[in-house]
Amino acid sequence: MEQQSEFIVFYDSDCPLCTRFHTYLSAMDKTNRVSWKPIYDEDLFEKYPMLKGEPLEEQMHSVEDNTYVYAGYFTVKKLCYTIPALKPLKAVFLLPGVETLGRKLYHTVSTNRYQWFHFLCDDKTCQREGH
Repeated sequence: MEQQSEFIVFYDSDCPLCTRFHTYLSAMDKTNRVSWKPIYDEDLFEKYPMLKGEPLEEQMHSVEDNTYVYAGYFTVKKLCYTIPALKPLKAVFLLPGVETLGRKLYHTVSTNRYQWFHFLCDDKTCQREGH
C-alpha cells in the first residue's frame, strides 16, 4: 500500500475569505489528506524553515512532505489533486491557457481580498493592522 504524502496548507487566519476557504475545503476533505496551519503561528518558521522569506501574507502556501513548496495558484491546483471531492476538477487544469488565467485570477483575488470580502469579517478575522 502506497504511503500518503503529508500536505500542509498555510493560510492567513486573519483573512475572512481565507478562513472561509479553509473551513469549506476542510469539510470537503473527508479523508483528512490536508493539514491547515495559520501563518501567524509563533513557531511556524521553526517547524517549517523552508517557508522563511516566502510572501506568506500575499499568497497561500503549501508544503508537501516537508520538501516541495507550492504558492498561490499552484497550492489551489494541488488541493484539487489532493482532496478526493475536488479531483473531477483536475481536467480543467489540463486545458490550454488555464495556468496563465488561474495565476492572474489568483493574484487579483489575493491582492484585493480584504477590500472585496471585508463584509465577511467577524471577531476572529480582520484584526491585524492594515487589514
